[in-house]
Amino acid sequence: MPYLKETGPFRSAFSIIQLEFKVPFTSSGPPKFLSEIWAQCLQDIRTEEHWYWTRWSQELDAPNKVFIVIGWNMELWRRPGDSRDDMTGFQLAIARLKAKGMPRAIDSLSEFLTASPDINCILAPQQIQYTTTICDVLLVRTPSSGSLYEEVDAALEEFREFFYYFFCQRVVCRKPYAPDARGDIVAKVFGVDIRPGTEEYGNGVCTFVFFIYWDSAEAMQRFKDPGQESFRKCKEKIDQDWWTREFLGRVEKFKDGGACVSTRTLDFSVCRLWPFVPGSSGWSKSRDDKMRSMKDRFLNVFCGK
Repeated sequence: MPYLKETGPFRSAFSIIQLEFKVPFTSSGPPKFLSEIWAQCLQDIRTEEHWYWTRWSQELDAPNKVFIVIGWNMELWRRPGDSRDDMTGFQLAIARLKAKGMPRAIDSLSEFLTASPDINCILAPQQIQYTTTICDVLLVRTPSSGSLYEEVDAALEEFREFFYYFFCQRVVCRKPYAPDARGDIVAKVFGVDIRPGTEEYGNGVCTFVFFIYWDSAEAMQRFKDPGQESFRKCKEKIDQDWWTREFLGRVEKFKDGGACVSTRTLDFSVCRLWPFVPGSSGWSKSRDDKMRSMKDRFLNVFCGK
């Protein structure tokens, strides 16, 4: 992993779980009949799997597709007086992620999904963001070695360096929290997931994951529109067609080269705005009772049974 070898120390280890539901979520969260089981699932992930944090989002263009992001940040992993170095600590963290695989709590959602959920276990030099905002996520799956792997690794390293200049540094801007000091992109996270061999890719599979956090929905729309101006920190302008020419252009090259590529625009604000309060409606029921109730309501409403 050339990128990770050169950019330590590691600051976050996390899993991305991709779910595709039979019914769409709304701008305020899951449909009412699914609220209790969804809340129970998230609570079980937090308590049974012992993750330090859990965030979830829905895809803007496909609201039935939901992402759950769970894991650790470095400041939460290290304890006072801990003598383990960064690599050792996160080797343990990522080993635990991979060994546990899909959280058991996800099984409770199986009746409501159109396909089996997918999971990636990621190690990254940056801290994953708690920011509840709009973000784009790029996932590029390649063999874990060879020319395609090296091409994608080099291109995403260029993206990482380019995006660095969007973020205001105190010594540069003197006022890092002022609105005019922020660029259209406020944070990025880049990590990789190495999986065992598959029939498609041979001895090993590498999934590159790139999160791009936008300052606002308006900033994202402006940045992606080649007819509008885009800005880095302190209102520095960039080429208006950069997103189309460089980002989307590179994505198409990855696809042409044989990589499996997925791009999503996610809204993490729904996690913060979701009004559901555990205990407000039958929360004291057993899990089995709640599952039967949720399944019956689902079949009645959407399957006519």
